[in-house]
Amino acid sequence: MSGQRAEREAAVKEVAEHGWRFVKENANGYYVMHCYCGKHYTNLHKTPSNPDHFKQRVGYMIRLCSKIRDEAEAKDAAKAKDRAEAEGDEEAGRGNHS
Repeated sequence: MSGQRAEREAAVKEVAEHGWRFVKENANGYYVMHCYCGKHYTNLHKTPSNPDHFKQRVGYMIRLCSKIRDEAEAKDAAKAKDRAEAEGDEEAGRGNHS
């Protein structure tokens, strides 16, 4: 397996962990990739002239749409909501008892 092909396959595996999936190889040999939410897509070149293409594209794809990040943010938001509700319950319990 050539160096670029191995790098491209490694990039596909890395972004797959974030919810991106390989859809097809187009006529030019580019990999068409779709994100898990269905709103985003991009291509991975077959033989890019930029030696950092795969590393840069992986970073871009993860910044654009990441299932791991989205799940962590949702979990953090749920924890914050639970804390706020707990604090509200405590304050209601300390209300004026005249």
